[in-house]
Amino acid sequence: FFFNDTATTEIYTEQIVGSVRCVQETGINAEYMGKSLYTQVKMTKGYNDQSFAGRVRQYVVTARKVPKNETDTQEMYSMRIFARSPIFAKSQFWAILKKQSKIKGSAGEVLSVVEVKEKNSRTVRTYGIILRYQSRTGIHNIYKEIRDVSLSGAVSQMYTQMSGNHRCNLKTIQIIKTHVVRKSDEYRKEANKQYRNSKISFPIAKSRRAPLKKYRTLFKAYNSYLSLIHI
Repeated sequence: FFFNDTATTEIYTEQIVGSVRCVQETGINAEYMGKSLYTQVKMTKGYNDQSFAGRVRQYVVTARKVPKNETDTQEMYSMRIFARSPIFAKSQFWAILKKQSKIKGSAGEVLSVVEVKEKNSRTVRTYGIILRYQSRTGIHNIYKEIRDVSLSGAVSQMYTQMSGNHRCNLKTIQIIKTHVVRKSDEYRKEANKQYRNSKISFPIAKSRRAPLKKYRTLFKAYNSYLSLIHI
């Protein structure tokens, strides 16, 4: 068994050695003891864990301040939030609303959290994202053009690029505006302008056609190769 942490390796090694020593002294069934060893060394994180993927979703959060009585009417606030889950969306919503309108989450109530999904996620589009982020030197405004099949996927790519290229903390990123770039004059990045060419062509993947019945044979000949064996 291999672990990244040295202390964890020592703990599990002592458990395994002690279990094997008990098997040798008491003569317990080895198959049953193997199952118990597996349960001791079983890890909590698996390969199917999607918490490190960085995928975000688009939510529309609507909330208001808690009314004082039944006849009191409060103003409603609605905001579009990109987050991993509705829980993170509500937390981010109250953090922004506290800065803008001085309303805390303890003094308000959430009316609805609705996830916005793309109607057509089979077509690749170019999304323009205007955002503001805070670096180690100050606050900066930046524009990004990202190609994806959905706005949520484009924002996920943007978060990955900002954390990798600019060493930016995701909590300091504020998305100001998002739109779909449709006209050729609106493109700013040279990497995306090449897709607006009407004569663009892509290589066709090689596909082997099934042979006709009259050409089918039991054995096929391939190019021979020479292998050197040192004895």
